[in-house]
Amino acid sequence: MKKIFNLYIKSTILIFLLLALSPVKVSAISPVSPKGINFTNLPWSEAVELAKSEKRLIFIDFYTDWCGPCLTMAEEVFVLPVVYSYYNNTFINLKIDAEKGEGIALAKRYGVNLFPTYLFIDPTIEEAVHKSSSRQSAEQFIYTGESALIPERRSFYLERYFDSKSGDANFLVDYINYHASIYKHSIVSDAFAKLYELRGSLADELVWKIFEQHITGINNPYLLELSDNYEFYSKKFGKLRVDAKLAKESSYGSISDLERLCEFEGKYTNRRIIEMNLAARSGDYTTLSKIVDELIEDPAIDREKFISSLRFTIRNRSSDLSKLPREWLKKSAGYYQYIAYNLKDRKDPYIHQEYAAILEQIIKLMPQAPEFFPESITNKPTHGKESYSMRPDVLKPKR
Repeated sequence: MKKIFNLYIKSTILIFLLLALSPVKVSAISPVSPKGINFTNLPWSEAVELAKSEKRLIFIDFYTDWCGPCLTMAEEVFVLPVVYSYYNNTFINLKIDAEKGEGIALAKRYGVNLFPTYLFIDPTIEEAVHKSSSRQSAEQFIYTGESALIPERRSFYLERYFDSKSGDANFLVDYINYHASIYKHSIVSDAFAKLYELRGSLADELVWKIFEQHITGINNPYLLELSDNYEFYSKKFGKLRVDAKLAKESSYGSISDLERLCEFEGKYTNRRIIEMNLAARSGDYTTLSKIVDELIEDPAIDREKFISSLRFTIRNRSSDLSKLPREWLKKSAGYYQYIAYNLKDRKDPYIHQEYAAILEQIIKLMPQAPEFFPESITNKPTHGKESYSMRPDVLKPKR
């Protein structure tokens, strides 16, 4: 029995050693524990051959080291499991600096001059079959990848056949979704007009979906149609969705534009915010302060929307503090404090940087500042960085 047991142990050890020493084929495109899109470091010619052997398209993220949206995509979108699992299992992925090394020639070859640009290459012919760009949400970016695999949703197909297929509602939907993903608002608007003409009403499910997602602004006839037929559309699509669309699109505009619309949830908040911004644009700081103070106390206001708008307003009124009334400086510092304390998104670091920055600027304007504060605040720091900024160190200045 002991001999059998010893033989079993020796056999187990031998098998383990053989497995450990055996060459293991590791996929060139899927890391064991991915923490983002797995961008291969292969040179172009080898990446093409790999893509051919794997029968996959090549995805290229063309970027530069000074491109803010490129860094945002890398740090906030490419690292999401839902994104990298899709791209790692679907494409051969390349990340190429368009201003360095092999990237210079490749960017020129494929006409890349906007960053980020996303290209999908057929390795058998080394031609782009789909092109996209801009900062995108995870949902948009997955849609971009999915579109590269569907010939009828590819960018070059949509552009080539627009004139002949613009009478096809489904084609128009794909065309609009693509151009919306790269923020071509005028193209989206023109294509939506064709879709609306084909279907005849916002009541059509296909038209409503595109209108709800992609048609923006207070001065368009579709928003007026929604307002004029508020009860009908509220019953069809739900009051919450109708109110949300009306509130979103009427956030910016004039009071007269707003008053043309029906009553809806959010109209009061929009009116007060428009009044606040009118006072800011006119430089009437007394009225501006009065409105802001009222809104801080107003229980009827949409608090988060007000805080977001107030932040934008005072940021635009704080670029050169030396030219602003002293009373406004005092008020705006208090408003920054209010925002920093009450902003619901506690993961947003920028408001805290903005709050600290305005306090630092006010300190520099105080005649007695050198007596009470460090010289590095009243002048410039002698060590490390000279300015207080949320700009990442890895983001280079544009050349």
